[in-house]
Amino acid sequence: MSTPTDDVVAIKTLFLRYQQTLNNSSLFLLTPLYTTDPNIPPVAMFPHSPPHMGTKAIMAAYTKLFDEVDHMVTISVEEVNVVGEGLGGEKWAFARTTCTGICRSRETGEALRDSVMQLWVLKRGEGEWRIAKYMFAQMD
Repeated sequence: MSTPTDDVVAIKTLFLRYQQTLNNSSLFLLTPLYTTDPNIPPVAMFPHSPPHMGTKAIMAAYTKLFDEVDHMVTISVEEVNVVGEGLGGEKWAFARTTCTGICRSRETGEALRDSVMQLWVLKRGEGEWRIAKYMFAQMD
């Protein structure tokens, strides 16, 4: 059984892995970060686009993103709230982070400063925290 401190450490590690995924443009690293529960499919919500629902749609959205932009970013954790166990012993958490750094257009080579706010719904099942729902918005 994990403690709240263990959960927060594990969630922060998940965000570090997500940061590495962005900075490496790696679908291979990204895929295991999202839940695979067919009853509560993962959702990623990016600005100016409809929600990407389910693993296939999320991977397609990130494929497009990684084809267009190289990231050199850092994620800072602002808040993590573990809210307890649900049916089947799964735990849920909500988190708020910021992601700042440089994004470089692969087409033009132009590098721009980027700052986004991120909101996460996380689920722990089978002993591991994963992303269930994710959205972000520009801070600039």
